Amino acid sequence: MLKKLFLVVFCVLISSKTLQADNYVIANYKTRFIEEKGGNPFQRQSPCSTFKIPLAIIGFQENYLLDNNAPVCDYKEGYTNWIPIWEQSFTPFTWMQKSCVWYSQEIIAKPYGQERLQQFVENFKYGNMDASGTNENYDYSFSWLNSSLQISPREQINFLFKLLDRGYGATENIYQKVENIIPQEDLINGWVLHGKTGTSYFWNEDGSWDKRKQMGWYIGWIEKYRQKYVFAYAINEMDTDPNLSAGLTAKQRIKEKLEAFILKWNL
Repeated sequence: MLKKLFLVVFCVLISSKTLQADNYVIANYKTRFIEEKGGNPFQRQSPCSTFKIPLAIIGFQENYLLDNNAPVCDYKEGYTNWIPIWEQSFTPFTWMQKSCVWYSQEIIAKPYGQERLQQFVENFKYGNMDASGTNENYDYSFSWLNSSLQISPREQINFLFKLLDRGYGATENIYQKVENIIPQEDLINGWVLHGKTGTSYFWNEDGSWDKRKQMGWYIGWIEKYRQKYVFAYAINEMDTDPNLSAGLTAKQRIKEKLEAFILKWNL
């Protein structure tokens, strides 16, 4: 009896950890119906580099970004260079594809300014709407990287609904430019996948990165003819793997769910 009770408790604990670590939503864009969900879709965490989509809206609205290929900006000493491939020139398209942090900061966030960025997230009702930044070693231009700004999968879905609705006061030309730089690829049965990853380490007490654990995201939508399904998948915590990022892991997991969903309903 005690052995059985132990197994039940153990399974509950494992299930709880899984639910805490993987939270997701798949929703029908047209009807707003939640087709699938898992874990706690209302649990907030840092948006990480999924915040590049809102930053792209700012960038094109303010003419910091012009099109896929302009401006071309060179890496300079002192820019954020956590990944060696960031030490090169970037365009708006390659910025989004390679998820370069310094381009987000130096070309968009810093020229835009903290006060306006705060107003922007409030106007968009983006997550907890706090772009202040909380780590004493990093300013507001890191606020979306495991700092003050937090958002849940359900709130990410709402953001994407409004983006696809053209509901953020931008012109159609700007929305098209934003969509043009978001990575996309073919999925099964003629569906096209549009999405952005996000990954961040946790902080140590001294303000350095704790590289033993990561959090990750993959958000976006799939499209076929006039049908669209919007999704957001969050990994709250994952052991660091030198060959994987939490963002790419989130992408792989939701792709499997999306493909199973397509096959299940013969879409």
